Amino acid sequence: MFINTELKYMATFYNQDLPQSNKETWYNELDDNVNRYIPSFKVNSGINFERYFSAFGGQYKQTLVPQIQYLYVPYKNQDNIGIYDSTKMQLDYYGLFRDNRYSGYDRIADANQITVGVSSSFLNPQGEQKMRFAIGQNYYFDPSKTRLPEEKSSSKTANRSSIIGEFDINFDDQYFFHSGVVWNADDNIIDKANATFEKRWLYDTYAQLNYRYIAKPKNDDRFDEVAGIVKQLGSKVNWAINSQWSTFASYYYDFEYNHIFEQIVGIKYQSCCWAFGITYDNHMLPYYGSLDTIGEDYETEQTISFTFELMGLGGAGDSDTSDGLFNYGRPFYLQ
Repeated sequence: MFINTELKYMATFYNQDLPQSNKETWYNELDDNVNRYIPSFKVNSGINFERYFSAFGGQYKQTLVPQIQYLYVPYKNQDNIGIYDSTKMQLDYYGLFRDNRYSGYDRIADANQITVGVSSSFLNPQGEQKMRFAIGQNYYFDPSKTRLPEEKSSSKTANRSSIIGEFDINFDDQYFFHSGVVWNADDNIIDKANATFEKRWLYDTYAQLNYRYIAKPKNDDRFDEVAGIVKQLGSKVNWAINSQWSTFASYYYDFEYNHIFEQIVGIKYQSCCWAFGITYDNHMLPYYGSLDTIGEDYETEQTISFTFELMGLGGAGDSDTSDGLFNYGRPFYLQ
């Protein structure tokens, strides 16, 4: 059994002497100087169960970890702070237990909620996870009032989140499968879903096949003609040519728009002290028009980026996507 308690007092200071031309149109009049102080309290507890069993000619250990968490963060109006590095984070099982649903610190969401979840893992004698599943949900005593400027406020006061479920399995050491689903129990619909199948080789070489789905938000007139915001099938490949050269490619096709959504090709050289990469990126820009005219109206953006990195000192370049191109985006929670 475990019990973890955390009490924080978050203090931030903003100096927002920005030129008027740099302010987004959805900003309220920002204060030049903002001091923000917000406390946070969290208590997380659970029980670790274990059992040993035999299956498929091998010995395995199964863990079962039910846990419950209470989180309280008081509300504070933060409209006088601009948005610089914050965005809404994707919700997964571990995300249910986060302190804040936003990245960065431009918005700290208020919370008065309980989170319940249960996860189970199956480990071989070497301690490697061969299979894992998890399911959880948030229950709200008070709905959160904190919003990003682009988020629509809703008159519906939901008292619980969608149910989050995840499943991972490792076949024969080199084959991996991951799936996740976000099920809205109130409306009985799947809000989000994803699945990934991957084959790994030596020297950081892998190939993935991915599917991702995001449903249309309810009561959003921008998407009346679109059944789903995202219905994409794609693949990612990272191939080591030798110990120093590697290539990367990514391709996604959007079945909702019947058009290629993303194409990325890159090559990288890495020595003991430095690394250099070149990347070509062609992707579809957000589209909110009619599907009848998407073939004529959609727009794409093409970029070529160069990155240079001194190993151990971070990197430099002219692309904000380079970090994600050659760092392995692991979609699995198996350890």
